[in-house]
Amino acid sequence: MKALVRLTLCITSLWVLGACSNGDSDSVKSSSVPSSSSSSSSLSLPAVLSGVITYDYVPHKFNHLGLDYSNIQSKPARGVAVELLNPSGDLIASHITNDNGEYAFNTFQNNMVQLRVKAQLIATDNQWNVSVRDNTDNNSLYAIQGGLAPIANENELRNIHIASGWNGSRYANTRSAGPFAILDSVYSGIKKLHSVTPSLVLPPVYFFWSEHNTSAEGDITRGEIGTSYFSSGGIYLLGDADVDTDEYDSHVVLHEWTHYLENTISRSDSIGGDHDANQKLDMRLAFSEGLANAFSAILQDDAFYVDTMGSSQSSGFYINLAEKSHSIRGWYSQRSVGSIIFNYYLSSDNRTAKSIDDLLKTLTRQDYITHPEFASIYLFSEILKLESPASFGSWQNLMSEQLIFSSSAYGEGETNAGGYAENLPVYKLLSLSNPEVTLCSSNRFGSFNSLSNYQFVKIPIEQAGNYRIQVSTSVGSNTDPDIYLYASGSLINASVSSRLNQEVMQDFLLQSTYVLTIAEAKVLNESISNDITHCFNITLSVE
Repeated sequence: MKALVRLTLCITSLWVLGACSNGDSDSVKSSSVPSSSSSSSSLSLPAVLSGVITYDYVPHKFNHLGLDYSNIQSKPARGVAVELLNPSGDLIASHITNDNGEYAFNTFQNNMVQLRVKAQLIATDNQWNVSVRDNTDNNSLYAIQGGLAPIANENELRNIHIASGWNGSRYANTRSAGPFAILDSVYSGIKKLHSVTPSLVLPPVYFFWSEHNTSAEGDITRGEIGTSYFSSGGIYLLGDADVDTDEYDSHVVLHEWTHYLENTISRSDSIGGDHDANQKLDMRLAFSEGLANAFSAILQDDAFYVDTMGSSQSSGFYINLAEKSHSIRGWYSQRSVGSIIFNYYLSSDNRTAKSIDDLLKTLTRQDYITHPEFASIYLFSEILKLESPASFGSWQNLMSEQLIFSSSAYGEGETNAGGYAENLPVYKLLSLSNPEVTLCSSNRFGSFNSLSNYQFVKIPIEQAGNYRIQVSTSVGSNTDPDIYLYASGSLINASVSSRLNQEVMQDFLLQSTYVLTIAEAKVLNESISNDITHCFNITLSVE
């Protein structure tokens, strides 16, 4: 830790504040950085303490493969919480930096004070609250702190620069800038959303990042997070140097933040799990992942989704979201979904090019959030048509290019079966007037979250009552069918017994439309490699 110039502190150590419920009363558990300021005045004259908070940003290489440490840039820490502390560490005042990273405090000459910069984006009107915490240290909030020094001048300048920890060949010092790079990516996303919907309120969210966060799976308190991901508890990001780090991979950060948006201000029906961009996926997963990829590009106007990794973070991969030619195209392809959404964003067909307005409004409409059908490219298409009918022709053209031929919420009229005829119709109809349906569950495209693992059934209930849904084997033996019943994407009942060749569900159902999924349990088991296809008869009756 050293002073680079007078009253400009270069922070190489990252501090951690004790965990708390809201991030506002965290206690310091580390030492401070000395300040170079001084004063001989004994008068308490008014003074203004101001400065700029910046951090080291490591960009991607020109070819999008790896981080470019030879071109480290100084960027303003925008929208972060800055606190003014007395010698005892008590809070005197707080401020939020502007888009230039600037802060200012009214104080008095000769006062002994120090600055603390929290890894936290917070709005004065409580529209957002984003913090970066260390899951390997009791979920503590990251922060950096300047040295304790007197206010020497009427207009005192104290700049703080937060260093990356890179020494030219490796991370030799604490990676202090990491949490602030994460926050700055999110700040870009917030600004983009609020440019079209200024009143949007975003629920608080924690990012959990640590240089100990590895691709090993196990105890998250030891950093064994497996991969970067969103969960109901927050967003976990990899930080294991020379293996996989994501703090400077802004697309990865905003991809996971989009999953948070889905789950808080919209809806997500994704079943999650490992997936590949060239895999035929369960349509719920394909839509969620494609949407997150597209939004990560939209929120920063950068079509190239980049994920760096490897020794010295010198390798990785990238996806061009503007690309339309994919080896796998259809309603089950996350690349198709991402391409459609991003290229629609670019279009100017009866809409403002590069406006997120109609996309965001579609995601947050109540008829989208509460629709009986699962969140998929089909449901999004139907609601977008209601939201922006004048530009829907452009959307349909993009859909056709990706071999998706229905814009109905239930996929009526779809002709692309994805290579397996049993996938159509996308939703089978089960009702008292059509009380028996035959469908097949298969792992021919993969297990657990792939196309054909689950089949989808639409069940319109015209009169409330006690209903019985029975599943029995049609083709196959020693089968284990599992069934799940949903209302507006929420699971309301499940029958997953180990009973061979049949399953029964009984429930009181209100007048509404429900969706049933059915799967052979063995096709959901990723440890089973042999091809399995079992077919079932499903019947509906009222008791």
